[in-house]
This record gives sequence, C-alpha cells and structure tokens, in this order.
Amino acid sequence: MRLTLLRHGTTTWNDQRLIQGQSDASRLTSAGRDEIRAVLSDLRERDPDLIVASDLTRAWESARIVADALGVELVRDARLRERNFGTYEGRPLDDLGPELSGVDHGRVIDVDARPPLGESLADMRARLAPVLEDLHRRAPVRPLLVTHGGAIRVLRALCEGSDLAATTWYPVTNASLWDVAYRDGCVTR
Repeated sequence: MRLTLLRHGTTTWNDQRLIQGQSDASRLTSAGRDEIRAVLSDLRERDPDLIVASDLTRAWESARIVADALGVELVRDARLRERNFGTYEGRPLDDLGPELSGVDHGRVIDVDARPPLGESLADMRARLAPVLEDLHRRAPVRPLLVTHGGAIRVLRALCEGSDLAATTWYPVTNASLWDVAYRDGCVTR
C-alpha cells in the first residue's frame, strides 16, 4: 500500500516555538492555510481516495482544506495525534531536553523516555502501528494521512521497518509531503 503523509500547516504555537503535543489550543495561521493550499496540485497528482486526519484542530483544518479542494472522503482518527508531551505542552521547545524527549541532536536515544504525564516514543509507535494495519486491510486504497511532525517520523520508521531506537529524527516542516509504502508485517514492535 502506498500512502502520503502531510503535516499540518504552520500554527500560532509553531510561530511562538511552543510545544504543541496533544494540546488543541494552537490554531492554523493564515500562512499555514496558504501552505496547505500550495501543496494541493502535488496532492492532486497523488490522487488520494481517502483522507484520514488527526482530530486535533490544526490537522483537521488542514485536512478539511484538502478534502474540500479534492472532493475526497475525510475521516478523523485520534490515533494520528501528535505525541502527548504532558506537562510540557505549551512550554518553550527548548524546555524539552533529551532526557524527556528521547531525542538528542536528531537521533532517537531512548524510546522509553517520557515527559511527566506524557507519552514515550514506544507508546506512540504502539498507537500508530494499528492505523497502518487498519488501512492495509482496506486495500486497495490510496490514503493521505494528515497529521503531525512526530507522528510522521514514527509512521515513516514503521513503513521502513526501521528500529525506532536507531531512527534519525529528520526535520518535518509544516505542510510537507512524504510518500511511503507499507507492507503487511513490516511493522517492528
């Protein structure tokens, strides 16, 4: 199954360099909506027949722009939410060190690290893997998943069959597109 991943457009908290996580207080900016509109022609070429989006407003609004423009079915899936950063949500990005995030200088160093009341990368992987499995069972389908930077990184690792502990944490810019393939059984746990 081939699928496309799309990160939501720029938000108010992106502009302020705040940790968004699963907080739903951040909203798309007008520039963020323009970023999503700017990738519509690329998305038309990919011809998705289903859009599955995180239920967080920033991703849902991004997905709604795409669905309205392409005339494609849109469904919510809370499993596509960003990582839960617990008590760190709403704080400056620089407050979240590697001992809490599990990521240091672009490398995953600890899949079990978690901020207080938050989620580890291992937890996130366990939440996201069934999304791919469910879509694979619906094949043939050409889904577009509209989600968040951390979720895209984990989904890419799952599709590549990579050990999350050895994953490079590539930058995922707002409104960026990622084409991946998922094969039954490639998900590492």
